[in-house]
Amino acid sequence: MGNILHRGAARKAGEARLLKLCPNEFEAFRAKFMRYVQRDSDGCWLWVRARDLNRYGCTTLKMPNGDHAPLKTHRVSYILHIGAIPDRLFVCHHCDNPPCVRPDHLFVGTAADNAADMVRKGRNTGPRGPHQDSRPLSQAELSERIAAMPRAAARLDRALAFCLK
Repeated sequence: MGNILHRGAARKAGEARLLKLCPNEFEAFRAKFMRYVQRDSDGCWLWVRARDLNRYGCTTLKMPNGDHAPLKTHRVSYILHIGAIPDRLFVCHHCDNPPCVRPDHLFVGTAADNAADMVRKGRNTGPRGPHQDSRPLSQAELSERIAAMPRAAARLDRALAFCLK
């Protein structure tokens, strides 16, 4: 049994493999893919299987060496229905619905296009959560945050004790 490959290179390899399938394999993959799509009342086609923490659909494609390349389903849908995704471009959603795979709800754009789309739609609320600023923490701030998480503090104490032996 193959391994699950990780990150950009594996995704890129999986997307390239998908484009190289013969017509019969490509259509069989598209039919299988569409079995896991459900249409909702807003017109979106929702991926109903695995999703990541940001709610984007996830699947894998078996590679010739037996490994499985991880793929985002909105990117797969773009490839299946529209064609290749140009290098360094994102597949973005007009509908702002991460599990949506409907081809006419998707568009390609640069990182700048994606950021401008976010601003235009009012999703640029800035950093989320209480600790999202990017400046380095002082020793006092770090100690305060660790103390606020007793289980993490205990693990850190044990780790430090082990390292200092």
